[in-house]
Amino acid sequence: MSKPIQWIFLALLATLLVGTLLMWSDVILSNTSKHTAFLVIPIGILLSVSVVWVFFRQRNISKMVQDQVVLRTQELENTSRKFRVITDNAYDLISILTLDGRLDYTNSAYHRILGYSREELKDKQFIDLIHENDIAGYAESIHKIIENSSSEEVTFRLKHKKGHWVYLESVAKGFYSSNWQLSGIVIHSRDISKRKKYADELAKSEQRFRDFADSSADWLWEVNERFEFTYISPGIKQTLGFTSDEMIGRMKLDALFSKNSDMTRELIESRVERRQPYRDIEFWTKSKDGERVCLRISAVPVFNERQEFTGYRGAATNITTSKLDRENMFRLATTDHLTGLLNRARFGEELDRTLSLAKRHKTQGVLLFIDLDQFKSVNDTYGHDAGDALIRSVAEILGENVRSTDIVARLGGDEFGIIMHNIDVNRAKVKVQKIIDKLDALRVPYDGITIHCTMSIGMIPYPQEDRDSNSLLMSADLAMYRAKELGRNRLYIYGEDTNKENRQENATMVERKDTIKAHLQSVQNLRTALDTGQFEMHFQPIVPYDDSVHMHYEALVRIRDERGNIIPPGLFIEAAEQYGLIQKLDLCVVERCIQQQLDLEKRGHECYLSINLSGKSIGDHEMLKELKRIVTKYKKRGFKPERITFEVTETAVMNDPTAIKELEKLQSFIAVLKKMGFKFSLDDFGTGYSSFNYIKHLNVDYIKIDGSFILPLETSEKDRVFVKAIVDLAKGLGLKTVAEFVENEKILKILCDLGIDMAQGYHLSKPEIDLETLDNQFARKSISDFLNQKV
Repeated sequence: MSKPIQWIFLALLATLLVGTLLMWSDVILSNTSKHTAFLVIPIGILLSVSVVWVFFRQRNISKMVQDQVVLRTQELENTSRKFRVITDNAYDLISILTLDGRLDYTNSAYHRILGYSREELKDKQFIDLIHENDIAGYAESIHKIIENSSSEEVTFRLKHKKGHWVYLESVAKGFYSSNWQLSGIVIHSRDISKRKKYADELAKSEQRFRDFADSSADWLWEVNERFEFTYISPGIKQTLGFTSDEMIGRMKLDALFSKNSDMTRELIESRVERRQPYRDIEFWTKSKDGERVCLRISAVPVFNERQEFTGYRGAATNITTSKLDRENMFRLATTDHLTGLLNRARFGEELDRTLSLAKRHKTQGVLLFIDLDQFKSVNDTYGHDAGDALIRSVAEILGENVRSTDIVARLGGDEFGIIMHNIDVNRAKVKVQKIIDKLDALRVPYDGITIHCTMSIGMIPYPQEDRDSNSLLMSADLAMYRAKELGRNRLYIYGEDTNKENRQENATMVERKDTIKAHLQSVQNLRTALDTGQFEMHFQPIVPYDDSVHMHYEALVRIRDERGNIIPPGLFIEAAEQYGLIQKLDLCVVERCIQQQLDLEKRGHECYLSINLSGKSIGDHEMLKELKRIVTKYKKRGFKPERITFEVTETAVMNDPTAIKELEKLQSFIAVLKKMGFKFSLDDFGTGYSSFNYIKHLNVDYIKIDGSFILPLETSEKDRVFVKAIVDLAKGLGLKTVAEFVENEKILKILCDLGIDMAQGYHLSKPEIDLETLDNQFARKSISDFLNQKV
């Protein structure tokens, strides 16, 4: 309403009100009292003023409402403009659908991605654009939105204006009015056509891989960083009998390697440690039902995007048939027909290959050259058939006592060779000693007789700089001859003392075969006695000065020849040491003494025995092991190790380099046995140039003074001084002294004056075979009894 019209309207209203007032005034004044007129007139004026005020007030309110409408309209226009700017610049498709499914709004992405203009899509049914195979999924999502007021994720294809289909990944959600009534559906869609294409290509590639894997004779596998199978193709069942499910997550790769695949395992592990690929590695394993299967395996390491190791992928091929065919043909040309071992030619090839691999991979091993002792005499005495039987038995022992990866060959006649891979000298020595022991225990029955032999072994470690296979084999051969010179039936390691002079001496061993054969014949009595237990134990009393020390008896072993005559101990002890029988002899003596001791203790005797141990037994690992076994065996019967004293000969320990090389070795040997309860005596004390050094470092209980100082006591003041010094030293160290070779009463008196603790010799008693009778006679005697001539 314009202002002039407003003023005209106001004037008319005022005229009407004044006219009405005057009319009412006349009426009132004419019909009522004066007082009533004064009341009505103000009311009329007030009413007129109110009407005017209401008019102007309404006018102001209308203006305010109008201003607010204008402002709200502008805000809505700004919001709508912002919405269009945002949606039209969005990468994704945004649309609003009415409840009946028509497109009410679409952003510009529809044109960019689908080719339609906004006008072409306005009021178009959205479902008409959807691929027929996707309609059901879309309709279900829209139904859920209407029913549950939820948002739904749905994937469908929309038709491009040009006719092809576009894959969209969408989120649909209800659109609500100001009174929270559902008024439409908002759909936010993203074009995933490229992603879908890549996914389809990947799926096709995976399917192609599975088809190849399923149809391939090979089988493919994958392991994680813990080497657990995470994938394995079905071909595994045909090869090993396992299904994929039986192996995935339940088995590790190294479970395929059987016990005879140590070398293969080590080769693969060395590659794995460096995260390197490996190719065409062949090894034998076992199938689910126990059949041997040969596999050829290759693999590459796998790393994630951070270059962290995540496992290996590889392939394996069953090459069992071809492997067996090749091996059969190869065996005919490269094996010894008598033993089935490799022949010399093949052994040489294997040695060349081994040295090459050892240098390349910086590994080590040992080469053994083995020669049977006395084999020619077997052939000459019993015939070649007997010799062949012995050769086959030796080959069987060698094959059974090496690892499957080691190489054993018959080099010709009675010579054998062994290549031990990936092993140091110390471990090899242990294995070789077991082979020597096995052969020593071998008895081959043939035509009513029993054949026995020993072997001499030369060892040389490899690789060595500038040494080829021929040079190494010659050195091992020389070491073998050195083992024969040292007594046969033993191992000798090339380089321990193989200087030029020794090599020349070793070479002469071939020319001295007749001499060696004669010497071997002389030790046959000892071997027979050990096999049958036909050796005797004699005992000689070691008499104490007083009853503060127990009576002891030294055990002395005796062997008789074919005529029943006792062989001098010096002869058969030397032969036993030279031909590798001394440890066996020592153990037999120990066990026989323990048995006699226990038998006498059952009859009320309290026997303390002294037993000699050879210098070659001291510190020997196998000797210590056997002693422990014996103690365990007889402790159940009441055996008390503290009643046994082992006599260790100082000269043997000091002078025999093959018996003890370091003082620490002897100390350890003594310490182990003393911990078990045994006592020790240092025999022949005073004969060595470092006697006092030994007594300082060895934990012994007794010192037995050598007879060379005892016999001259009657006439030699120097020997008396020396013996006195030993006695005083022993007392200062808390040790007991024993004097041997006490031949008369005068020597015994001198020894008592010098303070000796115990004495032994023919003046007191000769060795006797009957220990019980001896103990009945000497059990409660002391040196004073002999000085008073009560014997």
